[in-house]
Amino acid sequence: MNSNVTDSVRDDGGSTDRFLQAFFASEMPQPWPAAPEVRASASLRPRPSPASLVGSRVALAASVLVLVGCCLALSSSDSATIDRPTARPDITGGNAKLPMELRAPVPAPVPVLMPK
Repeated sequence: MNSNVTDSVRDDGGSTDRFLQAFFASEMPQPWPAAPEVRASASLRPRPSPASLVGSRVALAASVLVLVGCCLALSSSDSATIDRPTARPDITGGNAKLPMELRAPVPAPVPVLMPK
């Protein structure tokens, strides 16, 4: 650190806090203004009529119907056409054998060339 720095620059922050507090206190209005009065009728919203709610209820019902219809269409898709291998091994005769569909392919042997 530079040894030419004076102690006033290396302040603990107390004078800065006092300066900022005095500045912002001088910016505050004296005396504080009174709160504005609010009319009671201006703060209340009028209730919507039941006729105006019909459109939003119909839109909600239509979206729920589409959602349920899509779920039913996806769940009833023909899953019998998907070829799924069975995980049940053949254990007849005491010999358990894994079906050919579930066996991992055996890689072809790689010839190793030996230097002469």
